[in-house]
Amino acid sequence: MRMASMTIRSSSSAALAVLALLCCTPAASQNKDATTKYQDAVGLLASPKTWCTGATQLAALHDRRALVPLMRAFESTAEAEKLCLADAMEKLGGETEARKLIASADASERRVALHLMILFASDDQLPDLRDAVVKETDGELRGSALDALRQQHQTARWDAVVGDLLDQPRAELRGWAIERLARRGSDTARAKLSGHLPRETVPELRARITAALQPPKP
Repeated sequence: MRMASMTIRSSSSAALAVLALLCCTPAASQNKDATTKYQDAVGLLASPKTWCTGATQLAALHDRRALVPLMRAFESTAEAEKLCLADAMEKLGGETEARKLIASADASERRVALHLMILFASDDQLPDLRDAVVKETDGELRGSALDALRQQHQTARWDAVVGDLLDQPRAELRGWAIERLARRGSDTARAKLSGHLPRETVPELRARITAALQPPKP
């Protein structure tokens, strides 16, 4: 009986092992297949001759990691068709993902985020750009954030966010905001400048605000 019991137990263990193998192997194979497809598609981005094929494949994989290599290809100096790269980034949710990448600890990913924000301008990302301008520790990226903010749709919300920079202690940031709001010239932009004028301590900046608030000459 003991021998029979051991035989049954052994048979059961073998059956479970076979069952586990049958259940798990396809999933592992599928994951490996997806990884291989992703890597192969990213590899196609290395050449302008194949990057549209790679972009199409990456968009079909719905893997948002692809935004970084797609943007690197888009930023290349090669003179070639790049609309396919932009289309792929849009399909992968470039606008939304940019707001996640901007918080990355990796400076290269933050740089990609800023370029995505230029490519897919939206009022929703204005607070993120303002925060990048104020908090970014990399000087080059701070400049890129200002450039991205400048290239957004100039709306009442844009006026408000740029107006927030008037409260910054750095005179160069206040000067940048004053220049942008003065060029904008909307009622909300002028209201921001007017409200800030009594608080501005730099004579040159006060003079620029005063000039911007002058009524237009007939």
